Amino acid sequence: MEMPVSASQPGLSVVKSDGLRYSLQTTVIMYVAYSTIFVLGVVGNALVVVVVRRTPRMRTVTNVFITNLACADLMVNLLCLPFTLLGNVYSAWLLGPFICKMVPYLQGVSVAASVHTLVAIAAERCFAICFPMRGPAMSDKACYYTITVIWVFSLAITSPWLVYFRLQPLEEGSSLQVCEEVWPDPMSGNIYFVVAHLVLCYLAPLGVINVCYILVWRKVWHKSSAQDETFQEHQSVIIRTRARVIKMLVVVVLSFAFCWLPLYSLFFWVKLVGPATLSPREVSIETRRTRRVNAPLSVIAGGFCECNAAYFPMAWGFQLVHQPSFVRLL
Repeated sequence: MEMPVSASQPGLSVVKSDGLRYSLQTTVIMYVAYSTIFVLGVVGNALVVVVVRRTPRMRTVTNVFITNLACADLMVNLLCLPFTLLGNVYSAWLLGPFICKMVPYLQGVSVAASVHTLVAIAAERCFAICFPMRGPAMSDKACYYTITVIWVFSLAITSPWLVYFRLQPLEEGSSLQVCEEVWPDPMSGNIYFVVAHLVLCYLAPLGVINVCYILVWRKVWHKSSAQDETFQEHQSVIIRTRARVIKMLVVVVLSFAFCWLPLYSLFFWVKLVGPATLSPREVSIETRRTRRVNAPLSVIAGGFCECNAAYFPMAWGFQLVHQPSFVRLL
């Protein structure tokens, strides 16, 4: 996952005398929008988990991964989204040092778990459809082992945020504080962002997913002339039916990529491109102006990220409710 949208980043905070970042009207709109996302996300993801757990025929490997994805999104909705809203509404951080560390950490863990679960789904589907003769489909034991590895990796790769997110003075001499990511060496923080989050939790996973689904697509739409016609027709029906599920998975992946692209782009600019074009003295002079410009952009980009957690259960809920027979083919 990516950079958290729940806490202020260096260069992304705004100061107003009334304590609010924005006007009252804008604040009300933010409360309504976040509340809507919260309700849709919690109810939708919870329903995905409950339906799969209570329906024995739906406990396939793919659906177990889907349940894991729903749990990760549910964690964001319950443990991060309310604090994200408060962090975006108020200029100062009001929730203390513990929440300052835990909210971005948990959100980072959730996003890392989500994208690598999407990788696991893509790899499992690719192996099952493209190489059906090389062995049985993934076993339940292997599935749960994979999920365990995903969560351990996600907990570990985001752990530096537990150390380097801390409360900092809102302004020099101010008693108010903001929650920021502060590294002893800024270059180390930039390297960590690029390697751990931009590459390992966004670009590389999406690259693997693309390769897997390209292979699946070629398998589905290119028949082998060497096969017997009757057998070929039978296999084609099975593969094309499975392709309907693959199409929905592709939509979910595209949603993830699209929703997180604005925030990754913004933080890439703030951390790497912007500072590289200025001298240290110019960076100091431009700090307050940069905060005013980037704070609204960070809220908008963060809103896209939160929408991703609500969109997923809506997409899969449509499949589960309106096309229940598809589970027999997973």
